[in-house]
Amino acid sequence: MIYISAYTPHTAYHQHALALKQDLMKQGITLRLYTIFNTGTWWKNCLQKSYIIKQAFINSDEPIVWVDADATVKKYPSLFEEIEGHDIAVRYPEGGELLSGTMCFYQTQSALDILLEWEASCEAASHLIDAKERDVWDQALLKHVIDQHNPKIYCLPKEYVKIKPKTKELDGDFVIGHKQHSRKVRSSGGLIT
Repeated sequence: MIYISAYTPHTAYHQHALALKQDLMKQGITLRLYTIFNTGTWWKNCLQKSYIIKQAFINSDEPIVWVDADATVKKYPSLFEEIEGHDIAVRYPEGGELLSGTMCFYQTQSALDILLEWEASCEAASHLIDAKERDVWDQALLKHVIDQHNPKIYCLPKEYVKIKPKTKELDGDFVIGHKQHSRKVRSSGGLIT
């Protein structure tokens, strides 16, 4: 199992990524951190996620666990090791929104096919001038690809993708929580500084 994340240097995401690395070290897990090119906008930076995950996937024979840089890990995420016979583990409740903050791609041909197509979709979307519509965000593009491929998906429980409430800090029982730094970024026009 290889845990990865990425951040834009010289931004708040860099500090979040270092904190995530410490959280995982406390659980005995090594995190591979990648830097991404700062395009200047949050949504275009996020489009680079597919490339990073795909590269880690093709350069390994182990499952790849992606955790957003602004996440925090409260408990050892043992579930990824217990899942068998699936291509992807992601929070994608039926009829709900796919949440890409915590995901695992298992070493299957279906997972590779999805990563390749997701990367191509993200690359095409990166040439757009603006993305006011959520349908060109990385997780919407991934949802579209998954819906076309029909892989074996393990729907992660909410404890693995706990979203910080808008008005208070993360609390309660969770394994991986997401601080939602993107809310602050998006409210300032989506510019990453």
